[in-house]
Amino acid sequence: MSQTRDTSDVSVLFAGEVYQELVRIAKQRNVSVEDVLRDAVSLEKYAFETRQGGGKILVWTPDGETRELQVQ
Repeated sequence: MSQTRDTSDVSVLFAGEVYQELVRIAKQRNVSVEDVLRDAVSLEKYAFETRQGGGKILVWTPDGETRELQVQ
């Protein structure tokens, strides 16, 4: 018996430079472009829900500075 996953096919057109950046990130992380996109959706969901709840996302830089991540 074969197992099925709840998935959907999506076709997306990216500008060449955006696609090349996706490929670069995927290669650096040793994952697929699809994995990079899944992670991006998860991060966007987290950022959106955090902002909706009145929260902020903070990033600490290597030099110890704290900055707010501004996501539109």
